[in-house]
Amino acid sequence: MSKKVRKRVTKEQVKSNAEKGGRGGNDWFKLPDGVGRWTPEKAGRFSIDVLPYEVSSKHHPDDVEKECLWYKLPFQVHHGVGASNASLVCPQSVGKPCPECEERDRLYKEDSDSNEDILRTLKPQKFVAYNIVSQEDKDRVDLLILSRGKLASPLEDELKDPDNEEHLAFFDVNDSGRTLRVRFTEESFEGKKFLKATKIDFRARDEMDEDAVLSKTVVLEDALIVPDYDDFKKIFFQEDDEEPVMDELPASKDEDEDEEEEKPKSKTKDEDEDEDEDEKPKAKGKPKDEDEEEDEDE
Repeated sequence: MSKKVRKRVTKEQVKSNAEKGGRGGNDWFKLPDGVGRWTPEKAGRFSIDVLPYEVSSKHHPDDVEKECLWYKLPFQVHHGVGASNASLVCPQSVGKPCPECEERDRLYKEDSDSNEDILRTLKPQKFVAYNIVSQEDKDRVDLLILSRGKLASPLEDELKDPDNEEHLAFFDVNDSGRTLRVRFTEESFEGKKFLKATKIDFRARDEMDEDAVLSKTVVLEDALIVPDYDDFKKIFFQEDDEEPVMDELPASKDEDEDEEEEKPKSKTKDEDEDEDEDEKPKAKGKPKDEDEEEDEDE
């Protein structure tokens, strides 16, 4: 039986994506049986094998072609939604309108200075999801989901380094694949402690069985749980006496939410130097400096 030939992105695409910064506790993904979640629980060094999956969307936020092998999915989350303080995936993560972002745009245009505090709470937080080899069972796959500044930003910095040109396909199953040796360090911001990747090395790893790996990895954009516009609106504005039940949606704030939101109109000296340059579709009337904001991880 002949082996299926799958599309692969070029090293130039990986590097270009890193230079652009991509396009970011609770469960925002509907996971297949046998797939779990993993995040580092304490400071230290970890060996992480990021695995590819086959892109299914024609409009992936990283502008990766459908059916190409890719390694991550950026998305955004609104925290503290409604009376239940739900944490919901922002529909704009997949190019759809979001009631909370629309309200934020309205308040910004009404009076950005007076509404400064509420604007900050309405801003979604950026996350990035990866398929990885389970730390507990090498035959299993887990999802690693961290806010953008904790791993994605430091990793992109490494991928932009000319000295790491040979490691750009680190997520592939062939001989270009690499194990990430990541040092997570405990840091704090305004009294909140969190773990952030502060050193990343690339280590050679054995080739993997491509079909076996892709039969287990999660197609991230298909598994992402994006609330329906009307359901999100009911929760956000508390339009019903009883909030609708939404299977699989998280009901509390992310336990990793340690990044303070920024003012929409100005940057502070604590702003993450990795400035976001997302190019995903934006709602009409979005604050003009939205693209300059970045979640703070320190």
